[in-house]
Amino acid sequence: MKLKICGVQSLDEIHQLASKKVDLAGLNFIPSSKRCISLRLAKQIVEATDQSIRLVALFQNAGIDEVMSILKQLGGIEYVQLHGDESSAYIKELSGLGYKVIKSVPISSDTDLAEAEGYIAKHQADLYLLDRVQQGMGDLVNQKVANQLAAKYKVFLAGGLNVDNLEPALENIDQNLYGIDIASGVRDELKLNLDKLDEILQIMEGVS
Repeated sequence: MKLKICGVQSLDEIHQLASKKVDLAGLNFIPSSKRCISLRLAKQIVEATDQSIRLVALFQNAGIDEVMSILKQLGGIEYVQLHGDESSAYIKELSGLGYKVIKSVPISSDTDLAEAEGYIAKHQADLYLLDRVQQGMGDLVNQKVANQLAAKYKVFLAGGLNVDNLEPALENIDQNLYGIDIASGVRDELKLNLDKLDEILQIMEGVS
């Protein structure tokens, strides 16, 4: 099971994540997010990162030309994560250029399997991220639907996971779950909390 930590804020943080053997790290380019970083800092992080940790660039409803410009300037980005209403053509364009696309799938407490699979069918991507409808707000994603999707697709489970709720969430998810995605759940405000990260890693090891 992969661990992806999003919202990297500094060079120190990317080194800390790499030292903990985190699999993927997300660089946030969503202006409305408190974890959004500048292109200048992102370049420094990319340059300081070796192949032990894969980098993901996060966008939401950004124009394809803007996304391509940022990716070209950065280099070293393997995954692009999309959190908006991006079309299948948009996703195909990124995939055609060699990027692995992670598409968020909004899952509310009322979402059923047919609705979620209908969304996936319209947004064919390499991987999917099961998230709350509004990031940072609301209940955890529907666990029944998440379990069914994890059995059939390559998905990350996200949506408010932390040291208090991760273990029960993983106990109720299909063993084929590709990975988990955490941002605020390992932070105090914006600062990475290594104790929380260590606890997350211990939980994952215990259920693997």
